[in-house]
Amino acid sequence: MSRLTETVVMTISEYAYLWIPPHGRYFLVGTAGAEHGYLIWDSVTRTALVIEDDDLADEVAARMERQGVPVVARIADAPGAS
Repeated sequence: MSRLTETVVMTISEYAYLWIPPHGRYFLVGTAGAEHGYLIWDSVTRTALVIEDDDLADEVAARMERQGVPVVARIADAPGAS
């Protein structure tokens, strides 16, 4: 296991609240053309959650998607975005 992987494994649990049901507050927004696939959107505060470690951010988004967190094409498509 690489040092980076160890770091991701050690810190991923900090973000578990993002994928534990019930879903509805957080959404994944597709970022077409971006190097990394998703933006994590908080529909209550109407802000993006920024995870500065790209590998960790990718893993968080992947877990959110696997656990059924809604994925939308645009922030405007997320429930409560208006």
